Amino acid sequence: MASRSRSTTASADGAPRRPLSEAPDVCITSVGQFVSYLETHCGGEGLVFRGQRVDMPLVPQLSRLRPRGMSRAALEQVMMKEFMRTAPPYLDIVPQSTLDWLAVARHYGMATRLLDWTFNPLTALWFVVERRPDQGDGVLWILDSSAYEQFGDNGDPFRLGDVRIVRPRHIVGRIVSQLGLFTIHPFQDDQFVPLEDIDAHRRSLKKLRIDRASYPEIRRVLDRCGVNASTIYPGLDGLCAQLQWAHTEQESMS
Repeated sequence: MASRSRSTTASADGAPRRPLSEAPDVCITSVGQFVSYLETHCGGEGLVFRGQRVDMPLVPQLSRLRPRGMSRAALEQVMMKEFMRTAPPYLDIVPQSTLDWLAVARHYGMATRLLDWTFNPLTALWFVVERRPDQGDGVLWILDSSAYEQFGDNGDPFRLGDVRIVRPRHIVGRIVSQLGLFTIHPFQDDQFVPLEDIDAHRRSLKKLRIDRASYPEIRRVLDRCGVNASTIYPGLDGLCAQLQWAHTEQESMS
């Protein structure tokens, strides 16, 4: 089935919800302002979030790799075959489908055709302020996932005609702790079309700017809300990152 894009979807009380693209533009300077914006302009079910330190197109990381002697599509399959061969000793639960393998590889940092999102808006905000900002403000994308078909567990993720939603099985702790999900993207001429440039999907997206000077205070407030490196990355690596951040002075952003 082709993906669908709806001009309006239902809010929690059943009333039509205006497209996300029509929500007001804003620059977020605090957690409180962000939550208030969501309460006022982003009601209803099915919203998912993605935080980016840098304002870059909504395309999978695979698009930024430069393969040696092969296409990006071929590179993805080469890396996945090697990952599936060598990763099992490090996994508590071995994935049973190619889609699950893609999800696990992506959550541990490998470039695939998956683009990360989360159901938790504060998790997305944390990914924006996790490290020192780049030259400009960060961005946080909001996506109405109800405007997309869900990719089935038995489908072939390498034979895809349109952008779909992927809700992975909870087989690794990071997917659970981050309330993670993905969009899965098809290749067009060995590249991905940015989600925001696809006519059918523009109305289901909203981009907010996150003020770079506000990163330290936003991260402090998120920590008080229980959103920090140790909860985002369960395990010793996340714990050590959180302890280091909690007990050292943070550089000024000015």
